[in-house]
Amino acid sequence: MRRTIICTLMLFAVIAKGQMTTGSLRSKFGSPLSRETFVVRPGLQMVVDYAINGQVCRLQFPASSNIVGGAPPGIITHKMVDQALAEVVPPAMRGKEILHLIRSAGLLSFDDTEYEFVFVGEARKTNDPAQRDGVTVTFKGQTCQDAIAR
Repeated sequence: MRRTIICTLMLFAVIAKGQMTTGSLRSKFGSPLSRETFVVRPGLQMVVDYAINGQVCRLQFPASSNIVGGAPPGIITHKMVDQALAEVVPPAMRGKEILHLIRSAGLLSFDDTEYEFVFVGEARKTNDPAQRDGVTVTFKGQTCQDAIAR
């Protein structure tokens, strides 16, 4: 009986030692980024980063595929991302287009558009133009906390 109690206590001690807490992460890495994730469509998440003043500084949408016809369940399409982007950051919020630039380096290409109030960047693989590796919207005049803290 006594042996069972000792083994149980040792097991709890080992489990407790392996636990990770917010306190242990904060002491090791500092304060976390001010970031939230929203579900803007079924299966489509948008990550939002905030500046110190609480204003949105960056939106990130996941990779997507250009699919003709009906998309299989669980597949994020360009159309889904573009519709969500138009809803969250409509053209009036972006302002007038100032510059559109496509850069390519090896297997990666970047499609960047600068507007009056935001930058919109898309990353793609040049060997698979139907695949978009993500879309990032950065608001001008707002500095994300990760840029300040690091």
